[in-house]
Amino acid sequence: MMLLLNGCIFPVMWGNPGYMIDIEAKKINRENVKKLEQSVRDQNYNLFTESNNRCIQFSKVVTADKQIKHPYVGILICYDENKEFGQITEFGTLIINEWEGQRPEIKQEINRMGDLLYDELVKFVGEENLTIERKATGPPF
Repeated sequence: MMLLLNGCIFPVMWGNPGYMIDIEAKKINRENVKKLEQSVRDQNYNLFTESNNRCIQFSKVVTADKQIKHPYVGILICYDENKEFGQITEFGTLIINEWEGQRPEIKQEINRMGDLLYDELVKFVGEENLTIERKATGPPF
């Protein structure tokens, strides 16, 4: 019985069904963050939540395929701002679907938005001030 559990259930539980792109910038100003947010809105992403001006989350349904239970892509834009000096001290954006991000249509949308936002950020801060990571993720538990 233990072999059955180890062989069948655990790989499904610990597999990598999700996909994400994480982009971080070393320096950016508030005006450019607002432009980036507008770029996301221009791609028909809807505001999902806003948290104390630190994280803004957008979401978009990518496919109407009824077999996909989580057909959306989420985009989080997060930053810390030093209000005294009017500077953003940390900035990152995450494009993700933790449940079914490996599905071709969802992964394609994540990659498309990652490329678009990366290109925008290159214009704002330069390639030398950016890091980007693309990786498979496990489901949230």
